[in-house]
Amino acid sequence: MLVQDPTKDNDVDSIFDQARELGATEGPFDPSSASSSSRSFAGTGRLLSGETVQPTPAQPETVVHNIIFWSNGFTINDGPLRRLDDPENASFLESIKKSECPKELEPADRSTSVHVNLIRRNEKCPVSSLFNSFVQFHSEVS
Repeated sequence: MLVQDPTKDNDVDSIFDQARELGATEGPFDPSSASSSSRSFAGTGRLLSGETVQPTPAQPETVVHNIIFWSNGFTINDGPLRRLDDPENASFLESIKKSECPKELEPADRSTSVHVNLIRRNEKCPVSSLFNSFVQFHSEVS
């Protein structure tokens, strides 16, 4: 039997507060700062002597995930609405509270950096976003 402290509810304010306490920073999202495109030259160089210089390793790619907290749950990268009180989301939310990247958002390539944006909306998730999570299918019966 699991007994939870009702004062430590999974409300959005406590998620943001705990993440902030452990180092998350707050501010407007700047898409240009999280861009995965490199502004530096990449390729082989040559010295005046004609000697070839090996290129430096490419900078790791940055993956950006947007987690939007709605009044009725949260979405990840415009995915389906997920409930805050669903036990399947507990480890995900715990990672966010600890200012860590949740396991399901970790890239396969460990050199890739991950930037997670937490966005708070005070309204319910729009119905149009909910429809994006459903798959259309067509069935014909003979």
